[in-house]
Amino acid sequence: MLIIGAIYMVLLTCTSNPKMINNGIVQMKTIFYHPSGTPSVTYINQVWYKDSLTIEKITKKDFMTIRSKTTVTDSTLFFRFVNLRDKELYDYKHFSDTAVPFNKATLPDSMMDFGWSYYSHKVRRIHGTPQELSDTSIDHLIYKRIQFNFIGDDLTKGYKIGYYRCDEKARMFSLEKNYGTKINCTMTKFEDFQTGFAGPFATVEIDFYRIL
Repeated sequence: MLIIGAIYMVLLTCTSNPKMINNGIVQMKTIFYHPSGTPSVTYINQVWYKDSLTIEKITKKDFMTIRSKTTVTDSTLFFRFVNLRDKELYDYKHFSDTAVPFNKATLPDSMMDFGWSYYSHKVRRIHGTPQELSDTSIDHLIYKRIQFNFIGDDLTKGYKIGYYRCDEKARMFSLEKNYGTKINCTMTKFEDFQTGFAGPFATVEIDFYRIL
């Protein structure tokens, strides 16, 4: 019951005052594409956070096209409660005051299964020195851009383009942290380009303080 109470405290506080830097809502959307450029599957990780407590709702959107007709199926995989201070996580199939966790674990330093390792400085580290590209403007915001690969990528199969905003938006949720710390910016998006695809193989993007 203490865990459920902490979850409701995070939800209540974040919804009522979403603009505090240590208190808000952030979403990460990962889209995978067919070689033709149409979406194949989308994962959405929505996080409510307050100080060292976070709740993550993990959902999946499947796209199936048959005879030029596309059917979209939405499903909620599970909810994850994270206590960053105690380095613990609890997974719930449903979200209610009577919910019982089906999994309890210590926070891993490596990439989570379906979750988002937003707290980790070891996940998604850039290989070597990235190539700086020209800045770009999106919705009246200036973004720094780089071309790079993550450690562990097959360098012969493609590259990524990363987008950084430098206006102090919740740095804990940067899509990579080491290079971002050096330039004092937050990576909020990257596009993954691979051979054989008309456009990106995948895109990963985060939005701040958005209530869905």
